[in-house]
Amino acid sequence: MKISNSHIASCLWALAFFSTSLGAAPTPAPPPGERALELELALAETPALYLVLHLAERRLEIKSRGVVLDRVALTDAALTLYSPLGSRGSLAAPVELPVVRRVIEPNPGTTRKVVTVKELAPYPQEDEEEETPEPAATHSPSKPSDPQPAASYRAALDGDWQLRIDPQATRPSFFLRLGRLVADAGRKALGKPAPETVILGLAMPADDARRLHHLLDLDMALLVR
Repeated sequence: MKISNSHIASCLWALAFFSTSLGAAPTPAPPPGERALELELALAETPALYLVLHLAERRLEIKSRGVVLDRVALTDAALTLYSPLGSRGSLAAPVELPVVRRVIEPNPGTTRKVVTVKELAPYPQEDEEEETPEPAATHSPSKPSDPQPAASYRAALDGDWQLRIDPQATRPSFFLRLGRLVADAGRKALGKPAPETVILGLAMPADDARRLHHLLDLDMALLVR
């Protein structure tokens, strides 16, 4: 049987088209376990501390270079999508895990102490002698001890996430939702859409919460898996 050149060319063209189609097929996403390992390997490249939250197991690990430095046993952990007051909302946030979020504001709403001087004195000239004032007799009160960090606090994360630490509650309280309702109404009046906020609530003993408060710093990474 004689095969024409045009028939061979047609077969080769069909084979090339089939191979190209196979090459263009999207690569399937790796399983969550492998993806979590990839994300953590990137975090372990630097000596910086990072957190790993095992959401289903309610376990929080403090790690560096892939080594577990400390563990916190959580009494509860919840990942919720903020919903305005009065709406039904969802108990589980539609978030694909694992994911890495970074702290962009360790303690929203806190203020820094600013030191000011009551009076400015001119700097003495070269031909002038600086007069040393006689020390005034003052009574120095005893230095107060540093206040103990709160056991309930929050931190803003990138991606419109919020981390909430509390010894008991893990979901938004009535007053938090009320405050957000007022803020959302203000945005709506200005024609700005209200962003959805994913709230990661962690409940843990008060001592562990205070200990974690000292570690949370700007750009600290949190791997949720």
